[in-house]
Amino acid sequence: MKVGILTFHCAHNYGAVLQAYALQEHLKSRGLEVHVIDYQPSILSSFYKPFDIRDFRSLKTLLSRILLFPSAWKRYQNFNRFIHRKLSLETIDMDNEESNYDAFIYGSDQIWNPKILKNFDAIYFAGFKAAKGKLNITYAASMGKFTLDETEKIYYQEALKRFHAISVRENSLKHALSSLTEKPIKVVLDPTFLLSQTQWNQIAINPQIKIPYVLIYQVEKNEQVYKIAYSLAQQIKGKVIELKSKLSLLHQSEFQCASPEEFVGYFKHASYVVTTSFHGTAFSIIFNRPFYTVMINKNIDTRSSALLNSLSLSERLIKNEANAILSEIDYTRPNKLLTSLQESSKAFLENALKIS
Repeated sequence: MKVGILTFHCAHNYGAVLQAYALQEHLKSRGLEVHVIDYQPSILSSFYKPFDIRDFRSLKTLLSRILLFPSAWKRYQNFNRFIHRKLSLETIDMDNEESNYDAFIYGSDQIWNPKILKNFDAIYFAGFKAAKGKLNITYAASMGKFTLDETEKIYYQEALKRFHAISVRENSLKHALSSLTEKPIKVVLDPTFLLSQTQWNQIAINPQIKIPYVLIYQVEKNEQVYKIAYSLAQQIKGKVIELKSKLSLLHQSEFQCASPEEFVGYFKHASYVVTTSFHGTAFSIIFNRPFYTVMINKNIDTRSSALLNSLSLSERLIKNEANAILSEIDYTRPNKLLTSLQESSKAFLENALKIS
């Protein structure tokens, strides 16, 4: 069986490329021929260019981009290298109904978020000729918000008819969509959890750091994270390392250019992790690291909270430094719960693709 994955694989974002890789590798392990369809919405691919013509619209923006260019180029190259070496990319003619694919899987990531793409993109809703007559399956699809206006409800009612099996990443999205389709909607794990710690070890690049470190990873910046991290680092007599979701002119360091493989390695060897990111939380759990996820009062809190509750780790979601205590995590029960959720998520894919 030949399967194509449609997701935000071209986004130079750690969570985006690593979840794409994880879904690909899991499906390959089931004996399938798997490719990531190299569909790149222009709004995504242009956003991550190290230099763009739009930078000339503001002198301040242009100056900062010039100063950041060496770091931006290195980071761009690191992500491009991962995307082209680790993902089995294939370009297809979307208008060819004679496509030799048997199935298309849509997700994970916020492929249904009209804010990111400036509108709904029909490609991510199986709205192209090559998908006609094929198995169309969503895996852990997300849209970043959980309330729909009337126009969006009408769009979803029609679009969901094209899918043979539907799964989403959040319970909240399941509830938002359930009234719009008679098809069952399953909540499944983010694809990063489909791979074992051993499988992630295969691509991890180990950091050349000889002392204990507290790892910071944020998508949305929160000053509480720094207070917590430096307090923990002082207690373990270590240092603080911060991986960046985007480049910073004020806080430049070697770590903000880390490749996806280095990202995995930093989590693997962290003495402690402090994060506001869902995927920061996910990789802390995958590698059984002690961590805290700091609340930022956005939708990402809902995702992290749901994950932590499902694994009996809700006490690791905190608001400020007053709640942060240097403590290890007994992963015995969380790992058992995670195994059960992994089996359920994998079973969804097996049933949807009709493989055994």
